[in-house]
Amino acid sequence: MISKLVSSLTQNAVKSSIKSEMAIDKLIEKFKEGCPPKEDLLKIINQKNQMVNALSTVQGILTNLSST
Repeated sequence: MISKLVSSLTQNAVKSSIKSEMAIDKLIEKFKEGCPPKEDLLKIINQKNQMVNALSTVQGILTNLSST
């Protein structure tokens, strides 16, 4: 039971990581020639904060499972 949960959480974390890398690559290409407008920067910061929060949650769960 716990192994299935850990496996599921790990898979979700890997999928999120891959999606974020793809999004970052698109942003790099989009803004290669100049600085993005303020609105775009704010959206990027918001997305980054969402990813950090999601990964922190997964890390907390895995830490608790590891302790158990």
